[in-house]
Amino acid sequence: NDVKERISNVVMMGSGEPLDNFDNLIKFLDIVHQEDSLNIGYRHITISTCGVVPKINELAKLGYPINLAISLHETTHEKRKSIMPVENAYPIDSVIKAAKDYANTTKRRVTFEYALIKGVNDSTEDANRLSKLLKGMLCHVNLIPVNTVEERTYKRPDKAAINAFLSVLKSNHIEATVITDCGMKRPTNEDYCHAETLIIQGEETGFFAVADGMGGHNKGEVASKMAIDKLRTYVFRHLEDNAEGVGDLKIMLSRAFYETNKLVYEKANKEE
Repeated sequence: NDVKERISNVVMMGSGEPLDNFDNLIKFLDIVHQEDSLNIGYRHITISTCGVVPKINELAKLGYPINLAISLHETTHEKRKSIMPVENAYPIDSVIKAAKDYANTTKRRVTFEYALIKGVNDSTEDANRLSKLLKGMLCHVNLIPVNTVEERTYKRPDKAAINAFLSVLKSNHIEATVITDCGMKRPTNEDYCHAETLIIQGEETGFFAVADGMGGHNKGEVASKMAIDKLRTYVFRHLEDNAEGVGDLKIMLSRAFYETNKLVYEKANKEE
């Protein structure tokens, strides 16, 4: 492939519901699982869904040991339909039953995504209801505190509320993890950008790149600057090694991004 690296895990998700494209989804799964294709084990594939009950049941009948992730975000029918219109078609009780059947059939743990919204679904009462819904199921809960957006009314719960919610789940023997700091607004600008003019085949071409700092150790400016420096070096080296021109721009950029992400990832795991 473009990056010369084996793809070992696949997550099917996005603004499009994977289970609404069921036939093509299954074809894709069969293809990537084949030994003469990507040879990815089913246990390394995750399908994320908002809870399309008939297709969850159909997927379970296939018997593939695929990981299932369900966007839940609420604990009652009335509250869930206010933030997830799909609740009108597939009520939460039917979603939970389908999830339990899926776990029992495939022997795979089901993951529930639960976005914590201040004053909406983050109370200890909500946590107790969630615990009752999931009691006895092979499952895991990802708690995702929402990021406050000025144009919306949803607010991020404070740390005490988040920890209290997590504590209730754990006291009821529900495995859970808090997913934090993803895309939070930072007090200082940790992004890094670079712009200059390159001469390619005798013509001036603009080079402009921005790296998101994403917070973390040493704030984020260290990682973002490192990323831009690596990306710039790779592009320049490619141009020097290919005097005839840029070549396949898509392949070149894919490899450049891969090398950049690899460097930052390796440094992040070795240094603070």
